[in-house]
Amino acid sequence: MSKENNNDIKEIAEFISGDMNKIGIENLPAKDELYSIEEIKKFLISKISYLLDHDYEKLVNALYRIDLNELKLHDLFSGSNRDSIPEVLADMILERQREKLYWRKKYREGEL
Repeated sequence: MSKENNNDIKEIAEFISGDMNKIGIENLPAKDELYSIEEIKKFLISKISYLLDHDYEKLVNALYRIDLNELKLHDLFSGSNRDSIPEVLADMILERQREKLYWRKKYREGEL
């Protein structure tokens, strides 16, 4: 579950936009060409930073909807380096979306 092809990146962007849209967070801006994982990560860092400062409850709702590991979240938020939270959360979100994509592919291919 490391390198994504163009279809994988498109699905990851759609997963993230869908989750954000459901709780009222602006989703990824429309774009004619495909996003890169780096662009998606920058977008997530920006949104997470804003929500940490202005709407913590909405951030918590988003993390719950995305279904991130609660123990990892607890460790992250109880740590001393608060400046790294947006980037680490973005990485966690991307990894979770990769997991969802992996399992959906397995299901579609009849391997489950």
